[in-house]
Amino acid sequence: MIEDISRANEVILKLKKALNEKNKESLQAHNDYVYLLADFENFKKRSEAMLNECKEEGKADVILKLSETINELFYFRDVVFKSLGQENDIAKGFSIIIEKLQKSLSDSGFLLIDPLNQNFDPRYHHIAYTQKVENDALKGKVIKVLSKGYMQNGKVIKPAVVVVGV
Repeated sequence: MIEDISRANEVILKLKKALNEKNKESLQAHNDYVYLLADFENFKKRSEAMLNECKEEGKADVILKLSETINELFYFRDVVFKSLGQENDIAKGFSIIIEKLQKSLSDSGFLLIDPLNQNFDPRYHHIAYTQKVENDALKGKVIKVLSKGYMQNGKVIKPAVVVVGV
């Protein structure tokens, strides 16, 4: 009988050791799972950020490709205004189309840089050339915009090309 109790105690001790090992393995597996889950969540966040960045870069690329055409529309609008007058129905219709275009750009996170009569700022403007001016108030100011610039979400993607008075 003592032998049976002794063997039972040995079996119980072995079972306790095995249970402790399984508990350690289970705890390790749980910790590994938690770390993998955290890594996966970080991966998802990085992937979403990269996808959003790619989308924004794609939008910027489209605007850059369209920028000269858009600038030509603004130039043509000015020619129509000079030729027909701003009250002409064609000029008014053209103006409405330009306003819709500007709103679409704005709704997509783009801002037009049109710095006429503003101080020259190299962060937003690129000097094509300078022009001598008689009026001291025009010195250092943009006196002509050759090509409007564009900003996307506060970042310059294409500076305005300007003529600056000196």
